Amino acid sequence: MLGNLRAAKATKSIPFFEEFGVTVKACEVNSPPDYAPDIRRYNIFKSSNGIIFLRDIPALGKAFVAFKDLNSHVPVLEWNSLFRWWSNLPVTKVGRIGHHLESIIALKLLERDMVLLHGSAISMKGSAILFTGLPNQGKTWTAIELIREGYEFLSEDICVLSASGEVFPVPFTTSLKDQKDQKKTLLDIFVDLRIPPVSNLNKVVILERAQENSISGLSLTEAVQRILLINHLEFNYHRNDLLRTYFAFHLLPPIHHLMALEEDIIRKAISRSFVYLVRFSDHSFRTKLVQQLVNRM
Repeated sequence: MLGNLRAAKATKSIPFFEEFGVTVKACEVNSPPDYAPDIRRYNIFKSSNGIIFLRDIPALGKAFVAFKDLNSHVPVLEWNSLFRWWSNLPVTKVGRIGHHLESIIALKLLERDMVLLHGSAISMKGSAILFTGLPNQGKTWTAIELIREGYEFLSEDICVLSASGEVFPVPFTTSLKDQKDQKKTLLDIFVDLRIPPVSNLNKVVILERAQENSISGLSLTEAVQRILLINHLEFNYHRNDLLRTYFAFHLLPPIHHLMALEEDIIRKAISRSFVYLVRFSDHSFRTKLVQQLVNRM
């Protein structure tokens, strides 16, 4: 998900979803929508304007989640309280509510020539540096270190990137935890955090743990391939079975059409930027190498 939405709503001065032009109606309801019992794929049924997943929970009733009006300006995600409980169980494979909301947001962003990107980002005078990489490579801590040096904050876990190279802030994610294992946003850590509404992409830095310490430039083709591999580990719209079934039932273009669009948007977005691979043996070297790069801004 894109973070703590309660914090986003409370922080009126920071543009959030309005900047992306994406609105999703997500709500918990008591009754499922009408559906066609004869048009189904396993536990997924077709409705007039979407699909519904139904699961009988012994002694408790029917859990359901529904996708509706994905082609409209305001798509709808609905579920009941039993699905919310059941989808959080370790044995459940259909995905939690946040997983489905993220998939719908990813879809609507792609329609607007934008992508979700797994990474952190900072900005100085409207010029952004985006840090991406596999999990536990230091993306969040890189952002924190640079914020302490005076850079503006865009994101610490998820970025929204447009095909024209604009980086939008997603400041409410909660990948950090305190000593009591409570999730925190960077707004909880930095009282005077500065967040610009949008910045232009200047550099992309791919962080990678390795035996040696080095900085190397990447070609556009190699950079796109690496970013896509990282992105597809984090965002799973292309593997969302409910989304794929929605497309099939309503005769929409197959999911690989969206994946090709995602690749094209990323290619356009980074084509005018410098892309570097920073390989480091420990985080002290990561800090030094990143500092060399940001000093070139």
